[in-house]
Amino acid sequence: AQSATFPQLKPEEVTGVMNEFNEPGSLAPTGLYFGGTKYMVIPGEPGVVIRGKKGPGGVTVKKSTMALLIGIYDEPM
Repeated sequence: AQSATFPQLKPEEVTGVMNEFNEPGSLAPTGLYFGGTKYMVIPGEPGVVIRGKKGPGGVTVKKSTMALLIGIYDEPM
């Protein structure tokens, strides 16, 4: 499920996220992309949570055994 304003993800963006979970640090040189928007990767929990920052907003990705939970936010929340 997703909200109406959630960006359409490209296959290569999802592949990048999955690679980051398997090889933490792999997105640091290129950044984290969602819907064509680039986020700077910031420390999360290797293999479990990926965080990205863009201006006053950002993204958090949590990996479970069955799904990826993705939250994109702008400040103030």
